[in-house]
Amino acid sequence: MRTIGLSLLFLSACSTGVDRNVESKVTITTGVYGQTTEVDDVGTHPSPTYHTMQIELQHPDGATVASATSGEQGFYELAAEPGDYRICTTFGRCLAITVAAGQRLRCDYEFSIGPGWDCQPER
Repeated sequence: MRTIGLSLLFLSACSTGVDRNVESKVTITTGVYGQTTEVDDVGTHPSPTYHTMQIELQHPDGATVASATSGEQGFYELAAEPGDYRICTTFGRCLAITVAAGQRLRCDYEFSIGPGWDCQPER
């Protein structure tokens, strides 16, 4: 019986992770929101955790339009008028994006050697 209890405790600890459902936190009608996470690639089963970081929304010429620091659950949001922008980390990883009228664009950032920004229009 003790082995079963320890096994359940281990499985419970391994199943904790990042909750990707942050849509209920969004308050903007047009702009960008998302989640920032990091992945420790050490070990055989890397798992993501929340990561707090500064995010900037810039005009294509580099002028900052808005900025935010991701908080609880790695969540952030930036209100923006429709247009072309760059979404950037403060350490210079940027991605060109377009925000359409009435659109909320979800841009998640994974802090690791991996992909960086992943942006998708909200469905």
